[in-house]
Amino acid sequence: MEVLRHTVLPTFQFTPDYVGGALALLGTTLTSYVYYWETIEQEEERPSRRELGAVQWYAAAGVVFTTLIFWFILVSTAATAGVQGTRVETAQDAAAALVPLAGTLAEELFAVGLLASALLSLPVLAATTGYVVMQAFDGTPSIEEPVRSGTRPFYGVMAVSLAAGLALSYMGIEPIQLLYMAGIAGGIGSPVLLVLLLLAAGDREVMGETRNSGFLRAWGWFAALAVSAASLLYVWMQLTSSI
Repeated sequence: MEVLRHTVLPTFQFTPDYVGGALALLGTTLTSYVYYWETIEQEEERPSRRELGAVQWYAAAGVVFTTLIFWFILVSTAATAGVQGTRVETAQDAAAALVPLAGTLAEELFAVGLLASALLSLPVLAATTGYVVMQAFDGTPSIEEPVRSGTRPFYGVMAVSLAAGLALSYMGIEPIQLLYMAGIAGGIGSPVLLVLLLLAAGDREVMGETRNSGFLRAWGWFAALAVSAASLLYVWMQLTSSI
């Protein structure tokens, strides 16, 4: 019951670590690649008006499913590493959360899970980078098209982004720290993209009859304000702590 109570009514501390963690959480949830990837997928599939309802339910189911996974990860980590006061700064620290389940094989199990998540996310991240760069230069990228003269720049950007990620892994930076810093950067950049997305999605001239409903717009602006407040608070704390 204590876990459920804190799930519904979480506590908040105005400390750099706490605010940074909250911002990293928002940055890994409200990410630009989700905006682009979801939009691009629907644009290429071109669902009919009748199918849009099913698309919304599919997206909502995905959100619920991923949130449940995150909740179980959070609770299991808090019940193991959190109880002992361990700061999760390395992959070995994170693997300690699996010790009650896997015992001496905790690190191997964590490594398999990390590899599986990377294999699922890397194609999406690389393709999204290719879409963003090519569209910025008025290109016409499509992952549905094979590699040929017209799509080589698109696949070239994907290859460069993957190579950059591989290079970072050999720079001695812990993956957990790298993911944390990426979450912080994503959280700081999310308000701008989210506001632009909300303005476009709620504009009748842009979206016509398919523009966002008032309910979705209200929740969207609430999320934009929340992540903006977290970003400003984090930046302010970093600036004041360095003075």
